[in-house]
Amino acid sequence: MRFERLDLNLIVLFDSLLKSENVSRTARQLHLTQPTVSNALARLRRHFDDELFVMVGRKLEPTPLAIDLREPVAKFIHLSRVIAQKRSVFDPETTERTFSIVASDYIASVLLTRVGRRLVSATSHVNLRHVPISAAAIQKFLQGTYDFLVAPGYVYQNWPNTKFLFADRFVVIACRDNTEVGSQLTLDEFLNHPLAVCRFGDLSQPSVVEEFLMKHDCEHSARVECESFGLLVDYIVGTPMLASLPLSYARMRVQRSPIRLVTPMFDMPVIRQQILWHGYSESEPAARLALEMIEQEAADLGE
Repeated sequence: MRFERLDLNLIVLFDSLLKSENVSRTARQLHLTQPTVSNALARLRRHFDDELFVMVGRKLEPTPLAIDLREPVAKFIHLSRVIAQKRSVFDPETTERTFSIVASDYIASVLLTRVGRRLVSATSHVNLRHVPISAAAIQKFLQGTYDFLVAPGYVYQNWPNTKFLFADRFVVIACRDNTEVGSQLTLDEFLNHPLAVCRFGDLSQPSVVEEFLMKHDCEHSARVECESFGLLVDYIVGTPMLASLPLSYARMRVQRSPIRLVTPMFDMPVIRQQILWHGYSESEPAARLALEMIEQEAADLGE
């Protein structure tokens, strides 16, 4: 079907190319041959009078025009899905949808696993996909590629559709066999101890733990840096190092790993988690259901 001289079927393919930036991957996702995708891309280029994508290495890089089109294309696909799935009554048994949620491994462990289990129990074809948090993933969420973002309040403060989920205080963990640290810890002992820290290097702002260390001029205490809360546990096992984890995640890992909680005799930072979504998701019953489940499960977490 053509509208304003554009075959609307090409918009679906354009959306897939914007997300995958790869002709072969788009062909697999849409169950098409590579020549068919290449031919469709040529038609899109003729319509917009623009290259849309240029090959850089083995990746298709979008042109400035394609980048400008990313958000309206994502909205078109989303609203088309809402129209196609519209029924007089929302039926979770027949609705087909996969929600992509950008979040840290810690949020995936304490929150998304619970949400995923509920979705499987309450629906037949509504699925969840966890996307590890990074600057690139956040940018793709902002462009409409992903549905939800769960992140600390400082990551993106001006988004119009956001809601506070829960607050989690950081706690200190040590290897269970670490004899250098007792059951309690003073601030000086913590700051002068070798540490393993979680640093999401490509995010524009430091984490609350990074800010805490910078405030006390003790960044030098970090002996190991990684971009996963889960790896912090693995790094300190069998060593004298300490680490800081959000309480809800630390409680979970204590049950599964040879680590223990150490009571700090000082105030540790608090991280406030929020969820962000796109305004057009509010018109989609399945999206509202997923958001409701996330909020309900988050109510049991944190302080």
